[in-house]
Amino acid sequence: MSAAVFDTSGIVSWSGWGLAKMSGAKPTRKTIYRIASMSKSFLAAAALQLQERHLLSLQDSLSHALPEFRDKFHLDTCADDHSLADQITLEMLLSNRSGLPEDNPWVDDNLDIPVSDFLALVSDKGLRLTFPPNMLYQYSNIGMSLVGRALERVTGQPIEQYIKENIFIPLGLTNTSYTVPVSKTSHIAHGYLSFDSQLTWEEVPFIEGGALGCIGSIFSTPDDIARWSQFLSSAFHEQDSVMNKRWATVLSAQSRREMQRIHTPIHSSDDRLLSRDLDNTGYGMGLIVEQDHRLGRIVQHSGGLPGFSSNMRWHARSQIGTVVFANTAEYPAAETAAYILSEVCGSIGVPAEAIQLWPETEAAVAAFDHAIRARKGLGSTPVPVARNLFRNRPLEVRQQELQKLVDELGGIDPFQPELSQRWISADSSACARWAIWCRSGTLVGEVNLLSIAPHPVQALRICKANSHDALQNRLPHLMDHAHVITTQVV
Repeated sequence: MSAAVFDTSGIVSWSGWGLAKMSGAKPTRKTIYRIASMSKSFLAAAALQLQERHLLSLQDSLSHALPEFRDKFHLDTCADDHSLADQITLEMLLSNRSGLPEDNPWVDDNLDIPVSDFLALVSDKGLRLTFPPNMLYQYSNIGMSLVGRALERVTGQPIEQYIKENIFIPLGLTNTSYTVPVSKTSHIAHGYLSFDSQLTWEEVPFIEGGALGCIGSIFSTPDDIARWSQFLSSAFHEQDSVMNKRWATVLSAQSRREMQRIHTPIHSSDDRLLSRDLDNTGYGMGLIVEQDHRLGRIVQHSGGLPGFSSNMRWHARSQIGTVVFANTAEYPAAETAAYILSEVCGSIGVPAEAIQLWPETEAAVAAFDHAIRARKGLGSTPVPVARNLFRNRPLEVRQQELQKLVDELGGIDPFQPELSQRWISADSSACARWAIWCRSGTLVGEVNLLSIAPHPVQALRICKANSHDALQNRLPHLMDHAHVITTQVV
């Protein structure tokens, strides 16, 4: 296997273990591995690039992009099959919610099926959906390969050649290709399978890419994938740098961000997802997007073929990432990469995702906090409030409910830390939570401001924390999730 950690400067640490080939060759940073489905992000980038060049729209229906597929989709619960291809868009195919089912095992064995044979097969047999289009996540290689056919239709050349000329070369990915690089055979890792608990190994012959090559045939190195990841993650950062301006000529920052946002939520029972502290997970375009509870957006994708396993992932805000390659599908590349990234971010103190509050939000929290602690009443605050705040729940009722909570908790603790030490979390610049210590418990307040100036408080919620001790013990963790950045102490 080969594993690397990278940042904006490139690879900062690399290690290799085992054998790249049974002949005894050990892996180096120059060793080339097959990255399988990590190829999908390059296809998505090509599609967005062609959209920027006004040659297609990702909202085009499949029947528009490939008219011959108009009557090739079937759904048992749909009486009018002819309408299905009109409903499926290129964006749905790239984000895995076309209604086509998961197909990894078949695709792994048919990566080299010629385009003509694949089209003839689909024309003869059709494609059966398991759900209506645009409903839910299902990982369909066949669906994404249809995007490759659509791109070929508008470019007039094989999609692999287009990506080489318009992405690989401009980005300097000199060791990345869709075919076995003959001139670099000494650097290629061979893939292996074991059927006896790794006592013996059988070499897996390389399968050239055919109709499905655009979604799983790429070969690459850690350095090239680090550069590719840097190109994508830079979309979330300052766009005026010389490097970003040059990269924008390949694909705009807006389109790169589009690849790295959730288009299709993933509701998964996969232990690899459930065992980690994720708020949500979804498929972007050729990439999986995770919302880590502490660190925020993490972007990643795995690759797997008989003989190979791989994963690339990066923390979007810090642009720190890792790539792991292995020349056996039995190696848990995704789990290893996730562990490495978590350990690196933790060891160097990458801060939690932070949300900058509006000054008006800070002022509202400070005002209500003072009113509650000084027993001046919720209506005494100088900050603007929306009319609905005390109409939906009258001020007198809110005041009575607040007093009841304070009495239940033994009164406000006079030894109150500064507000800066009592922030809990923020959902956005306009919504924040804070704690108020009481003698035998804790109150939690939450304000939500309106987007229209002067940004009045439209919602105020004050409740009793379930456990005072638990909240105090968890406060550092809570504040480390979308923690609050304030501009001033009001």
